Amino acid sequence: MFHSLLGYGVHPTCLNPLTSTSLYRKITMPSILYGNELWNGLSVTDVDLINRCQHYIVKAIQGFHKYTRSDMCESMLGLPPLVGQTVQRKRFKIMSLSAGTTCKDILVRRYLHLFSRISTSYV
Repeated sequence: MFHSLLGYGVHPTCLNPLTSTSLYRKITMPSILYGNELWNGLSVTDVDLINRCQHYIVKAIQGFHKYTRSDMCESMLGLPPLVGQTVQRKRFKIMSLSAGTTCKDILVRRYLHLFSRISTSYV
């Protein structure tokens, strides 16, 4: 009987992994990443703990053993690493600031400097 339910999208944890992933993205990720714009100088241990949190959740959603490769579990659900999300959110928050803000000016200047170095290296 259990195997026949799998064909209808019922997962061993009684919830479809895609539904669980959608809830994770909408509820859990914002809670975990709340205030991440203010996180400065994360240590290697901090980054590891943040990533381990998502690894545990992703494996639980899919019903995998804890020794299953985390990168494979995340890619099956289309989830990027949480630390990558923090960087992306920081950039978005800074770019949405009004013109003339110090943080935005610094970021724009760094990007312009980076792009000028890249464009001159190909000439």
